[in-house]
This record gives sequence, structure tokens and C-alpha cells, in this order.
Amino acid sequence: MLLKQHKDQRALKDINLGTLVDHYLTKEKPTKPYGKTKVANLKRIKRMLGNVVLPALTFERLVTFVEDREVAGAGGVTIYMDIAEIATVLRSCKTHYKYDFEPKLFTEIRGYMSDNGLDPKSNRRDRRPTEEELMKLRKHFDEKPRQQIPMSTIIDFAVASAMRASEITRIRWSDVDFVKKTVIIRDRKHPRKKRNQVVPLLGKAWDIVMAQPRTDDRIFPYDAKTFSTIFPRAVKACRIIDLRFHDLRHEGASRLFERGYDIPRVAMVTGHMDWKMLERYTQLRPEDLHPDEEGNLSWQMPKRKPEAVAVEA
Repeated sequence: MLLKQHKDQRALKDINLGTLVDHYLTKEKPTKPYGKTKVANLKRIKRMLGNVVLPALTFERLVTFVEDREVAGAGGVTIYMDIAEIATVLRSCKTHYKYDFEPKLFTEIRGYMSDNGLDPKSNRRDRRPTEEELMKLRKHFDEKPRQQIPMSTIIDFAVASAMRASEITRIRWSDVDFVKKTVIIRDRKHPRKKRNQVVPLLGKAWDIVMAQPRTDDRIFPYDAKTFSTIFPRAVKACRIIDLRFHDLRHEGASRLFERGYDIPRVAMVTGHMDWKMLERYTQLRPEDLHPDEEGNLSWQMPKRKPEAVAVEA
């Protein structure tokens, strides 16, 4: 929960973030007038979160806000500033509305942003894991007998499917089309509102799904937040520098481009709506532009050899 124990929980249920934003803008007395940008940002926050009452302003709700801002095109710096504005409003209004502000939640949200490629220090991230790094991580998890989550499989599936952690843990067996080899990702991020999207499970992604035991409604019945905890620990243990779980999605999208898929087809897998949003996932390596010994290009679909034509004698 965002707030510590309040002596009158019923009172908290009557206070929403929109009320606090209004109070902050009209009743609080700043040392200098609020700038136009700050006022516009607060009004946007009110439009998006204004109806959320304080007990419902949880980690999960703020994660949804972060994801909605990202899919609308906001970068890490901008979203970080939004989160800071929300924290400022809550801190400033706590005396008037008599609640105890708990800042720990916002530290956790910033950690979530960092782990998911939304570094407030940069609007763009181009980190791709090497195959050696992926092998180290698989080995690290496979050698931990108490590891209940099959992280080696999760890592491989994240790359093969280009899905977000929250999407991996949300797909269900009932949404798999075993004939068309597709799955429905429900409530996938969208610029205007979340939507359900049918996506293809290509190559290894399909094989991995088919290999999972059907012990739960979900194909991967785990908590996505756990990935953000154990993955960084494994990265540190393997002495890998600056690698995040969300980078696996980057890698998956980049591999699709390297295999020759065009933008519309890659977007069907990743869920991106336009080139500007998809561009950050296309970190193609300069060395991949060179042909191999047979003259083939790794980023092009292999050309079919012409079939021999039988000639009647």
C-alpha cells in the first residue's frame, strides 16, 4: 500500500489523487509560481489517475501508469518526472488530509523502471545480450537446485517471443490456437487503451510453450515482479555489466529484423504501433551486414534455390 495505517480507513477511501492534485495547485503556497509545464503535467496525471483513491494507489497501479506513459511515447526521463510529481503531491498534502506518506513505494517504482529499460538518465537504450552472456545466465540458474522458476526457459522464451515479463506470465492455455500457433496476449499495452492481441509464436517460442506442463491456467504461472528481483542478482553473480530483463525483449525484436522480417510483421509480434516506437528495439549490429563465406546475409531470408526442371527426352 502507498500509505501507512490510517486511523480512519473510510476517510482514505473518499480521497482520490485528483482531489490532492487540485489542492496542491490551488491551496498549497509554493516558494515561486508553478510553471506552465508543471501545471500541464499535473493536469495530465489527474486525467490518468484522478479517480484512483489512495488505498488503490499501489505498486501495481503505478506500474500500469508507467506502462501507459511509455506506450504513449514518453521516455524514461519524462516518466520519472511524472512519478516524482505524484510523490510531491502526496507529500505536500499529507498534513491537510491527515495521512502518513510512505516514500518506499516510489523507490520501488524507480527500481522497476530501471530494470525495465526506462532509465531516467537516458531516453534510449541499446543494450543487447551476447550469446555468451545468455549461456552464463542459463548455467547460473540451472545449477541452483532450489530455483523453482525455470529461468533458463523464461530467458529463452523472452528472446524468442519478444514479450514483456508481465505478458509472459499472463498468457493462458485457453488462449493458445494449436492449429495457427498463436496466443492471445490480453490487456496488452496500447497508446489509447489496453487491448487483446493475437500474436504468432514463432520457431523456438512455440516449442517452448509446447514443452510446458499444464498444471495451471497460465502457461508460465509466476509473478513477473520476481523476475526483476532474481534476474539482476544473476547478472551480478555472472559478472555481466548493465543487463536487464527487458533487454531480452530488445534482443528478440532485433533478431526478427536480422532474420529479414519487415516492420509490419515485427510489430505483429512485439505489439508496437509505429516505427518510432519500434526503432529502439532494432539495435542491428554493424558486423551483421557482412555476408558469410557463401555470400548469405544473416538479416535476409534465405533465398530458395531454383528447382530443377525435368526435360523430356
